[in-house]
Amino acid sequence: MKRNNHEKPTNFWFGFSLGLGAAAVAAYLLATKDGREKLKKIVEFAEDLPANIPGLVEEIEKRIEAKKDEPKKTLEAGLSGIENIIKKIKDNSHEKSIKKFFVKE
Repeated sequence: MKRNNHEKPTNFWFGFSLGLGAAAVAAYLLATKDGREKLKKIVEFAEDLPANIPGLVEEIEKRIEAKKDEPKKTLEAGLSGIENIIKKIKDNSHEKSIKKFFVKE
């Protein structure tokens, strides 16, 4: 016997994942020091938004013009950039000391 499923599809999982993402962003912005600082900057920027819009448009136009003037990057330039990043990571990894929380000093 053939079984027909006449149920309409729902967007439960889409809504669930959207809500989960929104909760994660809210938790980051409200629960961490770095998040609170970023939230303050966002609020300050939003308060002065009408005054900031002309400056933003000019900055975007400058960046677009700068991108047009840049020559195309070659594969070698990209590889050297990756090598520089790896070198910086290796150099900085030795400078940091690990904080010990459960050890008496």
